Amino acid sequence: FVARTGFDAEAFLCMASFDSFSFVQRKNPLALIRAFAEAFPDGDAQLLLKTQNRSRVSDPAQRRVWAEIDTLTKGDARFRIVDETMTRGELLHLTAGADAYLSLHRAEGWGFGMIEAMALGVPVLATGYSGNLAYCDDATAWLVPAQEVAPAAQDYMFTPEGGLWGEPDAAVAVASLRQMAQAPATRARMADRAQMRVFRDFSAQAIGRRYAARIDTVLRQGKADAA
Repeated sequence: FVARTGFDAEAFLCMASFDSFSFVQRKNPLALIRAFAEAFPDGDAQLLLKTQNRSRVSDPAQRRVWAEIDTLTKGDARFRIVDETMTRGELLHLTAGADAYLSLHRAEGWGFGMIEAMALGVPVLATGYSGNLAYCDDATAWLVPAQEVAPAAQDYMFTPEGGLWGEPDAAVAVASLRQMAQAPATRARMADRAQMRVFRDFSAQAIGRRYAARIDTVLRQGKADAA
């Protein structure tokens, strides 16, 4: 991680990752950058924002968000933005080297970055909202509460009528980031619990058992209905 980013090995090294085609407003790195800058004004922490396809985004609203991100991070040694498509192995290797994985998303389907970090033994801070709650709870991650709000019209084209997403609490995010940085032993315990949870409930074997049980239930019901 240090070799790839040029960061200071003595700093609290954090990572966030997402595909720019997944809507920068939904993934919400702008809020993460602001919270990170407030949490660590002395530069004793550094954040890698790993994305891909940024240069291919043409939507004006998303480009404005990226312009603001550039303004906030330009010349600031606490931040590095990498717009590069990596192999899965390269990305996992990079993730494994971080001290923490961060996601202040507003909505999430599953959140592969978070659960992959957990599987690698990397502690996670995330918005306590949306799909990642299938595996994130207070025992496995630092969760930032969110208030449900309606996305702005330009923020997400797939929002159904009446749809909402979560706006993470900035003050809690700042406090939680500081707690993570100051408590390496707590981070290690949290990471261990999260890794055990992922291996127990979301390994190929665990998922296979659930599929097998469901298929068996469907077959039994079919036989019963036919009888």
